[in-house]
Amino acid sequence: MVGFQFVLRGICSRLGAPNRKADIVVDQQSQFNTTQRELREFYYQIREMPWVHGPGLPVMDVTNMPAEPLVFQSGTKSAGLELVDIYLWIFKRFMEGKELTRPPYPPGLHQSQYRQDGQCLLQSVAKTI
Repeated sequence: MVGFQFVLRGICSRLGAPNRKADIVVDQQSQFNTTQRELREFYYQIREMPWVHGPGLPVMDVTNMPAEPLVFQSGTKSAGLELVDIYLWIFKRFMEGKELTRPPYPPGLHQSQYRQDGQCLLQSVAKTI
């Protein structure tokens, strides 16, 4: 939940202005979704007042929290959530000191030499969207 709080605050800061519409899509996980929903509602309720943590600590600003409720969706139905899963997997492996994946082609070769394969990949991705 701590990470989710940072995500919500990051979204608020990136929206740049109050009352901007934004759908926040969250992975459907029954053990977390109730708490995530309550946290978003709390942030929305306090959006008009700065949240002071204490002397010398930064003030939390959720002024730009969108009014729209969270959208809970299966990760298999959202390309964005799948990308987040990949990002989290890469970060986890990095933090564990494990090897990340190797390049898909030998270093030094230009991707244009694999244009035919790339076109097939792009066409198959386009069909799934």
